[in-house]
Amino acid sequence: MLSFRLQLVLATFTFLCGCGAGGGGTTATTATTPTSPAVAPSTPAVSLSSGVLTLTGSNFGTKVTAAPIRFETFEGSDGDYVHSAGWWSIRSGASSDTPPKIKSGVSRVAGQNVADLSTTNINTPTVFRNGVGFKITKKAYINFWAYLDLSSFDGVAVQIKLINILRNTNTVTADNEYPDQSTSLWNDMSNSTSGTLARYYFSGGSAPILSFKDGINNNIGIFNTPGWYNFAIQVDQGTLGQSDGNTTLYLVGPGYTKYGVSTDSTNVMLIDGGDYLDSLKLWQYLQFRTSFTNSYDFLNAYAAGYPLNSRVNYIGKGYRCILATGPRGSFTLTPDVDTTHWQEISATPLTISDTVYIDSLYIDNSFARVEMCDSPVWTTRTHCEMQIPISWNSVQISATYKKGSFSSGDTVYFFVVNESGNVSQAGGSFTLP
Repeated sequence: MLSFRLQLVLATFTFLCGCGAGGGGTTATTATTPTSPAVAPSTPAVSLSSGVLTLTGSNFGTKVTAAPIRFETFEGSDGDYVHSAGWWSIRSGASSDTPPKIKSGVSRVAGQNVADLSTTNINTPTVFRNGVGFKITKKAYINFWAYLDLSSFDGVAVQIKLINILRNTNTVTADNEYPDQSTSLWNDMSNSTSGTLARYYFSGGSAPILSFKDGINNNIGIFNTPGWYNFAIQVDQGTLGQSDGNTTLYLVGPGYTKYGVSTDSTNVMLIDGGDYLDSLKLWQYLQFRTSFTNSYDFLNAYAAGYPLNSRVNYIGKGYRCILATGPRGSFTLTPDVDTTHWQEISATPLTISDTVYIDSLYIDNSFARVEMCDSPVWTTRTHCEMQIPISWNSVQISATYKKGSFSSGDTVYFFVVNESGNVSQAGGSFTLP
């Protein structure tokens, strides 16, 4: 079993208002200030007709543009490149990396495509979008599902980055221009600790802003189980150069296991580049953390030492640690002769691969949204599906109905979140047709 530490590096988002139905387009608008009551929205009354939901109540506030910037469902044919639809870009410079492709037949939502970010060794499938408009409201809400099967990483020290929000992506190289936020999974080889860590990246280093284990402070592997994980990230950037923002992270795992919610009230100042973030990168960057090279070769200077069952390559062969080596300096022999600590398991170099799919990527510059959940109480929800607003005023919202992975006959509960982040007093009950 694996133990992964999730590092969610959250730099400030501000998003462009636009229209975005299922995988659809983006429309720039001039931002105006939405109204947002300081009290919670009422429990909405819900009706559904011809695929359109109507929610009525009070204290919904207003939303400058009803639809999110984009609700990405990766429309196209199996095997098409994700960027072929036109919204995403790829680097213009030469690269051996294969851009991510659309994959059908594997989504948690019947008939819906996913982005296939699976990789072997060091291929880095990458698409990005500059000028998303993150600077308009200095707010961000991003929600996505990721299928993760990382079982081949057992015993290998790796870092995997999935989604970055950054000041800009270099159009030639696709390199990050700071400041930068990254959604990263870490395997420390030890199978002993796991957790989440939010961190800002700057040219001079990084700064953590929030952290938790699995929501209940147990040292268990959050990403041990292959399956679908739901990530939700809400960021208020605050003011450039001042520590006055906040960030919230929400994580649910396979079987709708809720790992928790973590909030930090103070953001790190954005300093690099003198501007807010305005780019979004969808990729999988795989880095071997033992040697900080593009392989997991044995490194006898590895400071932490190698724990039991960790795996390395050395001179064209693969080895597994059968006795922990201890910290740097406590061992000097290489795996080919150190039979006390190492056992040869492969006559050829070991390779690793994973399976990573991204589904239902919701991007907005507003906290105002509608979610359809499995519990009438917001704090106990474990399965939610984003609904796509069409119109929005203080007493009525219409939205495109998205069933997601719920089933007909399920009783669900609709929550309205207004621009201030206040949530409905209770979920509006509804039985799915």
